[in-house]
Amino acid sequence: MNPSIGLIEVAGLLAAITVADAMVKVADIKLEAMETAKGSGWMTVKMTGSIAAVTVALVAGEQTAKDINCFISKKVIPRPDQAISQTFMPNKVDTTVKEVATMKSPRDPKATDEQKLTVTCHVCGDPRCPRVKGELRSQCHFYNENK
Repeated sequence: MNPSIGLIEVAGLLAAITVADAMVKVADIKLEAMETAKGSGWMTVKMTGSIAAVTVALVAGEQTAKDINCFISKKVIPRPDQAISQTFMPNKVDTTVKEVATMKSPRDPKATDEQKLTVTCHVCGDPRCPRVKGELRSQCHFYNENK
């Protein structure tokens, strides 16, 4: 059975990022893509998950978008046919836990250029570290080891 698809349309990139952040924090969903619509600066945020999770995420996203005055519309497509999923989300990237666990650190000389570009933490250089440049060093996974 295919996971449900959720779509929310907002005005502007900032709104799309803010709404996506709120939705991911509220429900167990997977963000699939953000697309720009032609004209008006509208953005569509696409997600998948269970019907309940997608519905809860869209309610939270709608409220967040209305708070910043940029909500356009939302839609839940429960258990879509495989053809619908392939048509509207053809470039789904499915990274498994095993793939993430075997990723090479950018400090590794054998790391590919793509792996080196995914670094967000310049303290440890590990692509799995949630710390982003500019945040406190103490948020780095390896902060205590590097002291």
